[in-house]
Amino acid sequence: MFHWKYVVFHGIAIGIVRFPAESLLNKLGFTMSSVAGVLLGLSIAILLLLLYYGIAIVAESLLVVRRPCCNCHTRGLVADWQDSRSDHSK
Repeated sequence: MFHWKYVVFHGIAIGIVRFPAESLLNKLGFTMSSVAGVLLGLSIAILLLLLYYGIAIVAESLLVVRRPCCNCHTRGLVADWQDSRSDHSK
């Protein structure tokens, strides 16, 4: 489903990646008018986006682990199938 927060998050990601990728491309002496420059710029952008999204996933998982459960007030991540299996064994 389309939601504005996803647009904002990905827009920030592309904005963050654009300037370092462009400066690295210029320092290496490539321009965006050549095929090699475009491919190198795209690969730099992809690597920086992977790094950015990796940091975002780790940060979000750390925030989720710290929050207590609404029902049992325990902390941590537990697989759903483990909870349902323990409920059936009682």
